[in-house]
Amino acid sequence: MNPDGAGTKGEEPPSVNRPARLSAYFALGGSALLMSFLTLYGWVFPQLTWIGAVACGLLAVVVGHVGRLRRRRDGRGMALLGIVCGWLVLLTCVVFAVVALFVFGGVAALLDRP
Repeated sequence: MNPDGAGTKGEEPPSVNRPARLSAYFALGGSALLMSFLTLYGWVFPQLTWIGAVACGLLAVVVGHVGRLRRRRDGRGMALLGIVCGWLVLLTCVVFAVVALFVFGGVAALLDRP
């Protein structure tokens, strides 16, 4: 047997659902970027953090759906995990954006009064 998992008689390596694995990695990256607001990095570079989290969430959802549509059954659970976590990352970004909009709007309204 070769180190890549293929047999010596021209057999193909075991099937791997790469989009499913990629979807889980993107979901993990989006979650990590959102969690970086607990550290100094998220507050020093908030635009990069939000853009990165939204991009990772979108990519996790799209690549997760590609992984679910593959005929291989070995990574469908991981693809579903990527889809769900990607949507949760996007939902968290939208909720925080709406809260920030209301907070900044309220502060602006308070400062505008004579």
